[in-house]
Amino acid sequence: MIYRYLARQPIVDMNRKLYGYEMLYRGGEDNFFPAQMDQNAATKDVISSLQTEFALKDVSGGKCAFINLPKDICMSTLMHLLAPSDFVIEILEDTQVDKPFVDRIANLKEKGYRFALDDYIGQPCFDPILPFVEIIKVDFVLASDAQKSAIVRAHRKNKRVLAEKIETKEQFEWAKRMGYSLFQGYYFSRPLVLRKETLNVATVTHMKLWQLISENDPSYERIAEIIIKDAGMTYKLLNKINTMEFFRANRVFSVPQALARMGTEGIRRWIMLVLLQDCIPEEDDAYVKLALTRALFAEHIMRALGEDDYANDAYMVGMFSVFDNSLDTALSKFLHMMHASPRVVSALLRHKDVLGGILTLSMQYEVGGWGEVDAFAQKTRLAPERLTAIYRQAVSQAEDAFTMAAM
Repeated sequence: MIYRYLARQPIVDMNRKLYGYEMLYRGGEDNFFPAQMDQNAATKDVISSLQTEFALKDVSGGKCAFINLPKDICMSTLMHLLAPSDFVIEILEDTQVDKPFVDRIANLKEKGYRFALDDYIGQPCFDPILPFVEIIKVDFVLASDAQKSAIVRAHRKNKRVLAEKIETKEQFEWAKRMGYSLFQGYYFSRPLVLRKETLNVATVTHMKLWQLISENDPSYERIAEIIIKDAGMTYKLLNKINTMEFFRANRVFSVPQALARMGTEGIRRWIMLVLLQDCIPEEDDAYVKLALTRALFAEHIMRALGEDDYANDAYMVGMFSVFDNSLDTALSKFLHMMHASPRVVSALLRHKDVLGGILTLSMQYEVGGWGEVDAFAQKTRLAPERLTAIYRQAVSQAEDAFTMAAM
């Protein structure tokens, strides 16, 4: 499983009540900013994390979220991803201030954005943007005592001055006496590293394909455009379409032709299988075969019961029933991303209703639970012999499909 990381460090007021958090880049469990990391790339990662894996309201608790923004990002359209009501934009100490930048800050200020000036020591180059800054941050490690005193005296009446890198009680008390009103540093809390499970790039692509094929009138052209850009997926698709399952006398050499031959339901099932393989380590291919067996068995049982309308749901239940065996991520989260029907969710999470009963039946065959098999036969009036024949058919088809497709 792939993880995304983010850190937050609290900012408090004079009474040590929480005012907000600074959002910090982290590339892993190590709680520090990598020396070789590009600031632009780090900031983009933080913004991306807050837009995807991490819900801002959960990370910030509804308080201000301070975020470092290099000049390039301030000048870009990425700013539109940051709601003015949620963020305080920190202008970095190495920012080159010119007229376009001043104009940009003034425009953003009019739109409701709030700004802090990071690691300020009184540099004259920042004078043009000071009128737009609400918070001035002073680094208590880098700044001299004279600079700390001069800055707070000059700005405490019309701005909030934040003492940063406070590491002792003595520093905190001194800063309060001098007129600082906000505080940040190890004395209050080290940055807390947060971790969230995420999808790899390939899985995101496959989820996009799933969304497209799930539309009422799926566009094969749009699906083909995505597949063609991925050499691995193109190979898998053409390899599968030229197996006995889909073979029609002539080999297929193009993605559009393969999609047309496979059809909407065939594409859906292929994408399901690819998604499952994304999430299962290569050494656990047995899970893929098991998933195929359960999927085919569940589909055949639904058709035998005369419930053809639910055959595709049954197939999905079987396919993703091995999910929790192979992943740390909650199955419910995955089903939400897949937009699974309530019937599928109920069957997989609670083994409820007909689909849940069929999934349980499949599992009983795997462990030799013949009492449960007989009970299902009596309830559905499908003879045990027929159930067993259907199960053997599913096992054979799954084995053949797995071998021929060389997935």
